Amino acid sequence: MDELLAASDVVPNARERCLRVLLLLDCMLRVIGEPDLSSPIAFASPRFKSLQSLFYGALGSERFINVSTATRIDWAHTFCTLVKQLSDRTPVTLSDHLQTYKAAIPEELVKAFERVQLNSEEVKRLRPFLLTAKSGLEYNVLLGDMLPVLGEEFTASFHEGLRAIARPKAKDTALRDFGTTFSRFVQHQASLGQSLTADLLRDPSFVQTWLVDFMEHHFMKMVRRQSPVQEGTLASLQKLWSRYRIYWTALANKGVLAAPASAFPAGNPKLLADNAVGHRKMVYASDGTSTIVTQKLIVPVPLHVTDEEATQLLFKQLQTDFNTVQSWLREHLDRFFADHDRGVALADAVESLPPLPELERVVRLERKESASIVFAVKYFKSEHGGYIDTSKFVTPIYPNLSARDGPPKERVSRYLGLPSRREAMALMAFLASQDGRFSESSLSAAPLLDVNGKRINAVETDAGLTLTVLKERDAGDGWHDVILKGEAAGYVRRWIQLTEPLRTHMRQHRIKGWRNLFVYVGNPLGAPGHFNRASNLHSAFRQFASANEQHLGTLAGQVTIPRIRSTRGVLVFLETMDLSRMARELGNNSETSLRHYLPDSLWDYFATRWLRIFQNLLIVEATKGAPYMQRALHFRSAAEMDEFLQNHALTPLIPEDETQSETATSERSVSEVMVAASPGLFATLLSISAAAGKAEEAGRELAPQALYWTEFTKRLKAYIESDVFHDRSIKRMMATASTNLDPANFEEVVCA
Repeated sequence: MDELLAASDVVPNARERCLRVLLLLDCMLRVIGEPDLSSPIAFASPRFKSLQSLFYGALGSERFINVSTATRIDWAHTFCTLVKQLSDRTPVTLSDHLQTYKAAIPEELVKAFERVQLNSEEVKRLRPFLLTAKSGLEYNVLLGDMLPVLGEEFTASFHEGLRAIARPKAKDTALRDFGTTFSRFVQHQASLGQSLTADLLRDPSFVQTWLVDFMEHHFMKMVRRQSPVQEGTLASLQKLWSRYRIYWTALANKGVLAAPASAFPAGNPKLLADNAVGHRKMVYASDGTSTIVTQKLIVPVPLHVTDEEATQLLFKQLQTDFNTVQSWLREHLDRFFADHDRGVALADAVESLPPLPELERVVRLERKESASIVFAVKYFKSEHGGYIDTSKFVTPIYPNLSARDGPPKERVSRYLGLPSRREAMALMAFLASQDGRFSESSLSAAPLLDVNGKRINAVETDAGLTLTVLKERDAGDGWHDVILKGEAAGYVRRWIQLTEPLRTHMRQHRIKGWRNLFVYVGNPLGAPGHFNRASNLHSAFRQFASANEQHLGTLAGQVTIPRIRSTRGVLVFLETMDLSRMARELGNNSETSLRHYLPDSLWDYFATRWLRIFQNLLIVEATKGAPYMQRALHFRSAAEMDEFLQNHALTPLIPEDETQSETATSERSVSEVMVAASPGLFATLLSISAAAGKAEEAGRELAPQALYWTEFTKRLKAYIESDVFHDRSIKRMMATASTNLDPANFEEVVCA
């Protein structure tokens, strides 16, 4: 096997597929009772030649594995390629049958495998224990370890109990973890000589004691895991254990095992109540150092940052990275829509299709040429309205359902405008970046049509395209009408247009999800799919982002749809300094705390340097003759400028030490602040802001202090010029200062 594994390294772009094939080969050797291939000499033996043929037959047999015909052929061809690669390294006697990438596995090989007597014990041990989600998705739970300990009858009842729990739910990874952990713990106890029987597991007194040992085994995963322990690992294990109690109770109600005599051991529920655990991760640098960061936003934030670092992160990096993410999503969607436009042009260039025999000949002989792609696009548009599931329905383009017999399905699918799951996630993420009311779950379940096929959502109004979504955790009824304009509205309109053929096919064949806004094809020109409110897109979206690391850089490992939405809400607050506006943006009630979205280090920064100013701001005219402008002309550094403005521009009406009690927490008190307004002060602030703008245009990096006062000035000016501020003399003062700027005096000071 080591030799075969080494050969798999040189098979181009097929490492994962090779490993799957070798795993299946190992399973076949076990079930037929064949000894391991212990030496490279065995590859040159007649027995290995016969084993190759037998394995081809196994891959073609439903008795061995239940997969599609195309997958069987693909695996058989991969094995053939693997053996050929092995023959370049060591002597190998090849099978008489050499599998090609498009030929079916010979029926005589399949029958030869099915005549072989299988080892029933190995079959039982290797048989998958499948759970079925409500969507029909099957996933495996590893119960084989408990079979020799507790017997076939108990294992079957335990498996059936898990199946009953899984059936009405979406894919439940916690349930799979429960079954696997239970099975492994049973096997672990047996290896230590501790006898366990099905009767004992139906004894409440025994179960009460046994569960304590089971709980210890569960929490010790923290020690056994290969990846580094994170700060939230223990809390995650506690959360899983809380789910274990639910599953155990359900199995006890079905009589599979007993409920504990007194109570299910709770572990340590306080771990779940500790807010400090959430969204944290240990990041390791190349020099071996580590930093704990929070991950509520698209930018990972260290737990402790200086004011200068916080200023740079909030007013520079956050917006820059947000723009990068938006640019990536926009480019991905534009490429998809451009491919569809290209497909329309190709189809329009063909006046009519040739007769079917001629069409089949062109596609078969020139399957990788542009002519076959053009005819394929034209065929699907004219004969099937733009879509048919080619993994189930035979067409002249793909007579054997496989892409081997026709043009590349991926190109044809994109030219037809059939979105994949990634296009669906890209549009969802882009909408979340446009309006925070678009959460992942609300978009996943957003309807487009009613049961009669009538359009009830994404309707045109005088204000724009109105998209209605439901946020279940909203304090009100949860429904939000979001008006889309510009490119966001354009993307949604095109999405609805392009998914119409897919939606029509789903409705005609009674496939669930046809009413949803977000439908897609799971594989190019394959079966349709859709999201629902329980869909977990986290892993899929992270894979999507990781595949675009060249565009996203370090953001590829950080960006998710919820973090895009959270960042959108924080940016709205930074722009308006209005918590209620941020709450409305996120579709929450007015009492939403900024702390839910900002890491503690940034919250401390805001509580002391921003909320204190803009929630409790008094602007009064300064004493005439205050020498602000004269002093400002002699700043030697950004630090000196910052110190001067802190001391003279802002004055706390209540001293800091009087507002803080001995029991004060990190949620610091907010005191009133006075801005001493004067033409000189306003001119200084506006000049600093103008100098910073020129420096950025020239590509120079700003000092954190300059960035801070630039943002402060922008908000102060907007506040004074707004309708909520009524002092006309100070309004005139700001207007006068705007005409007396001298940014040249600050161009060097503002730069880092």
